[in-house]
Amino acid sequence: MISLFIYTLDIFFLSAALLTLRMEGPDRRFSTAALIYLFAVLHLAWVYFYGFYIVTLPALRLILFSELVFSVVWIVMINSLFQWVSRKTIHPSPAFWAALVGGGALGLVSVFAPSNNDAAVIQGTAAVLSYRLTLAPSLLMLSAMVLGAWRLESFWRSLSPKQRWECKSLVVGSFLICASLGWTGSYRLTYLNIQADHLLLLWALLLFSWGQILYAIIRYRLFHQEIYISREVVYASIAPLVFSVYLILLGLVALSMRLFGVSMPFVIRWLFFSAGLVALALVAASGKVRDEIKFFISTHFYANKYEYRDEWLAFSRRLKGVLTEDEVMDALFEILKKSLYTNTIFIWRGDEEKGYQMAYPKPAPAEPGSAYHYLATDAPLPNHLKERSRHYLDELTPEETTASPGKAFYDDLSLVLFVPLTVGDQLLGMIGLGREFTGGHYGHDDFDLLLALGTQAATALMAARMAEALSRARQQEAWDTMSAFILHDVKNAASMLSLIRQNAPDHIHDPDFQEDMLSSVDDALKRMQKVQERLSALKGEIVVVWQEVDLCEGLKDICGKLASRLPRLHIDLRCKSAVRLRTDPDLLFTILENVLLNAHEAGADKGKVIVSGEEPGAKTATITIADNGPGIPEDLLPDAVFEPFKTTKPRGSGIGLWHVERLTAALGGAISAANAGGGARFTVSLPIASADETAV
Repeated sequence: MISLFIYTLDIFFLSAALLTLRMEGPDRRFSTAALIYLFAVLHLAWVYFYGFYIVTLPALRLILFSELVFSVVWIVMINSLFQWVSRKTIHPSPAFWAALVGGGALGLVSVFAPSNNDAAVIQGTAAVLSYRLTLAPSLLMLSAMVLGAWRLESFWRSLSPKQRWECKSLVVGSFLICASLGWTGSYRLTYLNIQADHLLLLWALLLFSWGQILYAIIRYRLFHQEIYISREVVYASIAPLVFSVYLILLGLVALSMRLFGVSMPFVIRWLFFSAGLVALALVAASGKVRDEIKFFISTHFYANKYEYRDEWLAFSRRLKGVLTEDEVMDALFEILKKSLYTNTIFIWRGDEEKGYQMAYPKPAPAEPGSAYHYLATDAPLPNHLKERSRHYLDELTPEETTASPGKAFYDDLSLVLFVPLTVGDQLLGMIGLGREFTGGHYGHDDFDLLLALGTQAATALMAARMAEALSRARQQEAWDTMSAFILHDVKNAASMLSLIRQNAPDHIHDPDFQEDMLSSVDDALKRMQKVQERLSALKGEIVVVWQEVDLCEGLKDICGKLASRLPRLHIDLRCKSAVRLRTDPDLLFTILENVLLNAHEAGADKGKVIVSGEEPGAKTATITIADNGPGIPEDLLPDAVFEPFKTTKPRGSGIGLWHVERLTAALGGAISAANAGGGARFTVSLPIASADETAV
């Protein structure tokens, strides 16, 4: 079990070292390589200690393999150190990779390839090795140490006097490692044996060197600016690390018992192993324990309690695509719940005119918290927060706490910290927090995080409110325009009827007056019907009555009716072939009426409108309406001209072409707009009747 664990760690160090070579940036690469090197030294020291007590061929193979891995780690470390000094990121060349992979492969073959000549002769506390078993690993380790010593010497010369003072323990410890392992490699190549006493000496020398290196790093914070390990990585490593420590302790207990001649029963050994797994699972499943561990790591191993960049990015991602105030409040509550070490979070939102309503928790809690669902604008706490960045009860004296505007909240809702949501001088809401479940107190890290999140949330809240206000303003403007349009039609119809009513007593018996009166009543009814159609269009009521219509005959009838109503507009009908449509004649009439009316109002009354019907394909027919007016503004082409309430006419409502597009879609067709020949051109595509429908 111990051998398997050591091999696993060796493979981990080897993989991590090789991946380091692909990193960008000299600082990041050197910091990572130095961290791997620090742990690899400690690991190799304990491998020597393990081999000191167990002098067997498998143990010797394990030592040689660990030395091979450490040689690779040392080469990567020295390579990263050289680039860190030169401030250049140089990726290894193919020759470097070939030498590294080729040498490592040769060493692995030498160590693990089965052969009858590889058997070590165990002589008490020493082992006599064959050339095949020890030549390649020892030669590679010796070469790595010589190269490392050369790079270390160059590194030392490049330092300033102050830097030499800070790095002296680091360099001395590393030189001692080079000397120890270099001596070991040369000794094996010369005498072809491994002494148990030498392994114990190497263990002591490596531990001493490791202590020197660790002292330099901690005392002078050599890698304070370079080494950065994400909190998420640390959090995710806790469970494997605890389990690894447990296995190491279990292995040390088993090794000690073996040294003293005491055997551990099989059942007890696996019972301890299973108990450790169960304990680890219970710890991993406990949310409170996980939060306590996260809090301890954040407050003891990092300069700041929070990873502001991660929190800010997470909140920004949550706010992406947010359109309403409720969505902003949801995002704020989730990021506060995830980031802070408290389970008591209250959020109010509102403004200085309407007061502040509780947005969280949802649903609102029962009494006595219900008294705080709504805070008036003149409430003490909101007024207090308008001029302050926070209100923290623990920062107040006992006398100030008694008179504090937040005292009632603390007594009833267990809240101790209040932070405003402000934009400029506007208070849009506030956050209330209970005490940390870790027993800690809020500090500057908490205040900074809340200030950043609160400002971002308030800005998003203001943007959502402005978007909602703009939407309501546009709707109101649209309805005002439509109301004016409808009022105009109704007013004209009412004026006509009013004139008839005034003249009726004097001319009721005049036949000409009776004819004009009937014509005026018909015109008023038509105007009222048109208003009704416009209202129906806004309500989305489009009922299609399908009929089979001859295109040319239908266009001729429609153009004839419109020509009498628009006498100044010259309509030139050109229908090339007899095509039968499956459509609604009334809706088709409305489509052409709106387009021709637009042409008339655009100033095409002095020219002519060409209406042509043709069959470009087997399934559709097109109707083209072209005028010689000023054309359509380019900023409305090709699709904006069909959007509701978009118009360039001083008295236009902006729903005519929008209604035309909806009617065309209801008929299964499409309409497009463009400028051609100095005027506007609309093309309507409609489906033709199939052969089966025509036969019926």
